[in-house]
Amino acid sequence: METQKSYKFSEINYKKLKEIADFKLVKDRTIFNEWFDFKFEINKSDKDYLTKLIK
Repeated sequence: METQKSYKFSEINYKKLKEIADFKLVKDRTIFNEWFDFKFEINKSDKDYLTKLIK
C-alpha cells in the first residue's frame, strides 16, 4: 500500500514542485483565451462588501 506524502505550503519550492507534478511547457497560449477574455462584472452589493473588507 502506497502512502501519500503531504507538504506544508511554506515547504514547497520549485525543485519540490517539479518532483511532485509533471508540468509541460505550454506553447500554444490560445488555450488561455477563454480565461483572459472572460468579462466579469461585479454587482453593487458585492462591490460594497469588498470595499468594506478592504477598509
